Amino acid sequence: MSIYTDGSKTENHVGASIVAVKNSTEIHTETQRLSITCTVFQAELCGIIMAVDWIQIQGQKTSSYAIYVDSKATLLAIANKHTTRPLAVATRLKINELRNSSVDKKNQLDVTFCILYFSSNSCSTCFGQPCAHHQELTTA
Repeated sequence: MSIYTDGSKTENHVGASIVAVKNSTEIHTETQRLSITCTVFQAELCGIIMAVDWIQIQGQKTSSYAIYVDSKATLLAIANKHTTRPLAVATRLKINELRNSSVDKKNQLDVTFCILYFSSNSCSTCFGQPCAHHQELTTA
């Protein structure tokens, strides 16, 4: 299952959103308006948190998820264990909690984060996991 995240800011609004796609069908969308004082960086992190929260609500319905993010900076901040950004730290803890939530370690959730570059229509890897989901980008 693929989950696409985004955060954005205009002069008057800040928000985050996710779209979950399974078998080329949109199965869930969610948006959240944020405080106007939030940055785009914070909005992007909120989008990732929304995706992780949605996966947790799903339980073990699917064992593999690819979360696509268009902000390399947010993924680097999450991966940096020395970051002082509270929301990046909170996001990393949520991700680790999700990955370790399976009672049966044989059936542990596979959660992969991919950086989505719209200009080149390609993805790269993050969190040391290979991205085997590039095909979904071109068919979805």
